[in-house]
Amino acid sequence: MLSIRLSTRGARIALCASVSLFLFCCLGGATSHATLAIPGDLTIDADYRFDVRPGETFADGEATYTGTIFSRVGSANTQTDTSYSDGSVTGGNNPIIATLTHHGNGVVGGGNGFGGTTTLTSTRGFASYRADTDLDGTGGSTPVVITNNSLVQAYELFFTLTFDHEVTATGPDAVIRSDLDLEIDGFREFNTELISDTFNENANVIDGEIVGDDGGTLSRSGQFSFSIIVDPDDSWTVGLDYTMETLDIVGFDFYGDGETAGEASYYLSLDNIVAVPEAGAVLQLSCLSIGLAVFARRKAKK
Repeated sequence: MLSIRLSTRGARIALCASVSLFLFCCLGGATSHATLAIPGDLTIDADYRFDVRPGETFADGEATYTGTIFSRVGSANTQTDTSYSDGSVTGGNNPIIATLTHHGNGVVGGGNGFGGTTTLTSTRGFASYRADTDLDGTGGSTPVVITNNSLVQAYELFFTLTFDHEVTATGPDAVIRSDLDLEIDGFREFNTELISDTFNENANVIDGEIVGDDGGTLSRSGQFSFSIIVDPDDSWTVGLDYTMETLDIVGFDFYGDGETAGEASYYLSLDNIVAVPEAGAVLQLSCLSIGLAVFARRKAKK
């Protein structure tokens, strides 16, 4: 589903968004899978990190997890990975700092971006854990910062967040949570959350809704597409945060009898960039189209 965001910091009108959406469907929705360079007056910078602050990311007792964070940049979407395990970075740079240079030419998930994976298991006995990745400004991380350096040209940028996650809790006293947040200019625009809970009665959660079960396997996958209009000499931020954890991260033994498992993958992709016509040009184009239609009808009647 395509969600159009109109800039509140400029005189952006609905007609402009409609025309840019039309251009995206007609031009950006091409079947070509070749990436295209972003316009020279746009800058898209970001860094993505595995959070290693004490108390924020850890694994204790009979729990273990592994995962990666990564960026994809360039015309070939070259991937750079950083690996982590049980609270520590095990390979690569942390944070991953990158400048996005290419979009997907209208192909969903085909452009430069950031992503990650996490796999976790705990066995019967004492176990607690928390794995956290940040692209939201916390823990020293900087969100994706989109800057339009042009003084005259606005752009509409199309993104897609693709995700797939699953959690399982079995036996008594087991709780596991998987949570993915997307923010635009500091406001949450999308969230998918899973909680499998055998400790509390009827406490399983899927995307904010209590589903009335106790433990077991819960899963969600899909895509969230959105667009941002960046006015001339303006900037926006996009944040991404993923967490897998117990609900009690301060050391109580939730797992005296139970077991948990979880896995997740996600990718935020820059799919397309469209130059937004000025309102005057759009109105001129509309008037020209209407004039041609009237002329054609009159000619047909002769």
